[in-house]
Amino acid sequence: MSASSPKNLYKLTTIILSIGLLGSIYLYTDTKTSLNQALEANTETQLEITQLTTSYEKLSEDMQELSDSNAELETRIAELELEQETPISEPPIIEEDPDIVLRLDVHGEIQNIILLIGDGMGPGQLTAAEIENGEDTLALMGLPYMSMVSTDSYSYYVTDSAASATALATGFKTKNGVISIGPNGESLTSVVEVAEENHLSTGIVSNTRVTHATPAAFMSHVNSRNQESLIAEQVLSSGVDVVLSGGSSYFDSLDPIGAGYTVVETSGELMGTESGMVLGLFATGYMSYEHDRDPEVEPSLAEMTRKSIQLLSSDPEGFFLMVEGGRIDHASHDNDFDTTMSEVYAFDLAVLEALEFASERNDTLVIVTADHETGGLLITGGYPGGEPRYSWISDDHTGSMVPVLAYGPRAEAVLGFTDNTDIGSFLVNLFE
Repeated sequence: MSASSPKNLYKLTTIILSIGLLGSIYLYTDTKTSLNQALEANTETQLEITQLTTSYEKLSEDMQELSDSNAELETRIAELELEQETPISEPPIIEEDPDIVLRLDVHGEIQNIILLIGDGMGPGQLTAAEIENGEDTLALMGLPYMSMVSTDSYSYYVTDSAASATALATGFKTKNGVISIGPNGESLTSVVEVAEENHLSTGIVSNTRVTHATPAAFMSHVNSRNQESLIAEQVLSSGVDVVLSGGSSYFDSLDPIGAGYTVVETSGELMGTESGMVLGLFATGYMSYEHDRDPEVEPSLAEMTRKSIQLLSSDPEGFFLMVEGGRIDHASHDNDFDTTMSEVYAFDLAVLEALEFASERNDTLVIVTADHETGGLLITGGYPGGEPRYSWISDDHTGSMVPVLAYGPRAEAVLGFTDNTDIGSFLVNLFE
């Protein structure tokens, strides 16, 4: 059959067209695939560009923040360098009110010592008094140095006032109930005796009885705190210049005038006394609670403190004065919260009198502490929207540690105190 026949030509044409069509389909498919691949590659590139742009912007922000921080740091360094170059003309003020300015660096030689003891006043009593006092801060909380000391006695973990006052007065522990006599019967030298040996005037103030355990530990030596008649005799022979308290009934058979004392029995008589040895007996037993006190008869603890300082500070050799807020303990034994607070505030006013005197000098050391805690006063509640709640866990002494605070020359020594004997030892050794 001839190749040029119409039938063969038709077949050839069909074959050629089929090949062309298949080629076009192949080229289309290949082109589409390449285009898709190119589009996908372009999308990935754009994503990478976006990520790089974001990273660059974040890096720029970080660098700006670092630059700002460096600028602040350079400014603060310049300020510190300027502070170091500028001399401090006055020492830092710890507390300031219309009456007193307390400062950290009091470096004079100690000439006067005022020890104030809040009987039964533990952390609970102080915290509650601060809360109830509102915006006003207790004067004693302004003392710049504070530590906590244990109070256990030689015989028991929980002390009584006799053993704890002995520790504060002598620096030694003894058995409960014993006044300034050691556990083996030896007489313990008190800070009052050492002060008198060094020709300082001495004073004892308490709003309990002058023959009560705490004041007795500084002026007498007896085997039992209950020997108050014997304590009264030893008070008169102690040579203490100013003694102000209650307990006149124990002196009825004695002769204070013969012992060299001027005896005063009312606030007016006390305030009118200007010199000499003074025995103030303002009640037959305990002096009244502050809220029951007749001011015409019984001076406040603060007034007795102020008058004692006035009388004792006339001695150029200096003085030692112990002031006890003894009725904090009694109110805490009764779990009487309101009276406890009233007595803490009365004690705090006595502390203020001491600080007013000391703040104007560089030779007076003031120490405030407690002989023990009474009642286990707890403070709970007080969360937002609630009021603090006060509760007692006991009607007796507890083994709680108590605070010791100080102001004046060598006041920083209390930071190392851990036991109540540290206070007594420190005071006795000040004179060596």
